[in-house]
Amino acid sequence: ELCFSAGMNDFLSKPFAPDDLRMILEKWLPQRLAEVPSALAPADEAPVSEPAHPDVGTAALTGTLIDVDLGLHFVSGNKKLYARLLGAFLDMQQEHLNKIVAGFAADNPEMVMRATHKLRGMLGTLGVTQACDLAEKLETCLKEGTPLADAQAMYEAFLMCFSASVSEMAQLKTALDHDPAQ
Repeated sequence: ELCFSAGMNDFLSKPFAPDDLRMILEKWLPQRLAEVPSALAPADEAPVSEPAHPDVGTAALTGTLIDVDLGLHFVSGNKKLYARLLGAFLDMQQEHLNKIVAGFAADNPEMVMRATHKLRGMLGTLGVTQACDLAEKLETCLKEGTPLADAQAMYEAFLMCFSASVSEMAQLKTALDHDPAQ
């Protein structure tokens, strides 16, 4: 609300798909849209991707903690990019998790909220919906002033789900790296 009163006229929340960005650009910059890179082409003009699971050997992951098709949706079906994002997340996730743990240890809800927010956005973009939802609930309850001691059960649920999700992301990254279709 403060941003809108200061002159902001729209927003795009994370995670967002290229089509979402294109709609915002069409709304505010219709005459410049011809200059926008083809990666932002509407979905009907972009190459259609097959469901992710069968061709990358990840059938065992279907119905678990990662919605691969959702993650691929956010990168327009680009498996190579999705694999790179998974790798980048796996490389840095421990740093943010350590900040959450340190925030709880230091009774610093602001530190926990910032680190949780960063993880939440990345988890959503990768299609790790359950951990993303738990991170959002933890962040929201802390924003509402819930003391860290009272958020302990939610924190533990997030940690359990997050840990299992990271393990699955590592398996998926390996499968994508060995996918001959890339």
